[in-house]
This record gives sequence, C-alpha cells and structure tokens, in this order.
Amino acid sequence: AAPDQHGAGLRVGLRGGAGWEQTAPALVAESRRLDDGARDAQMLQALWQGALSDPFAEAVVIGTTALALDTLGVAGAESAARVLWEERRRDAAA
Repeated sequence: AAPDQHGAGLRVGLRGGAGWEQTAPALVAESRRLDDGARDAQMLQALWQGALSDPFAEAVVIGTTALALDTLGVAGAESAARVLWEERRRDAAA
C-alpha cells in the first residue's frame, strides 16, 4: 500500500496461507526518490563500502531487508536488518 504523509505504510501478505496486515513506521522523516535523479552506479558501491553517507538510502536498504526478514517470520526483523547492515562485508560491494 502507499505510504502516508509520514512515510509509514501498510504491509500485507500471506503467512502460512492466512492473510496478514501490519502498519510499518517510517524509518526516517525524509521522503524522496532513492535515486533523486542520480544514475551513477558507483554511488551504490560507495554506499555499500561506507564511503558515502546517505541516511535515507541506508533506511531504504534496512527497511527492505527488514520487510524480507519479517516476511520470513524472523522475530525482531528491523533490529536484525540493522545488524546485517552494520556487519556487511564492505569489500564485497555491488
């Protein structure tokens, strides 16, 4: 579902054959397109390696990872996603 004016969104899906819904809070107050007009693939590599600091882009990565983990039934999905981001292999850039 579409996010509200604060970036929160409704998650919907199936788990064990049963439908479920959950509202997810925005991870950052900012709202914009991820690429914001930039098309340089090197920016993704710089973000992954830690050479580029972009809290919005990091929130997109963490939020997407948390959604995937939550869909798999991982408890504490957002915390787990943050740990995965912090402990990523920075030398294995995209």
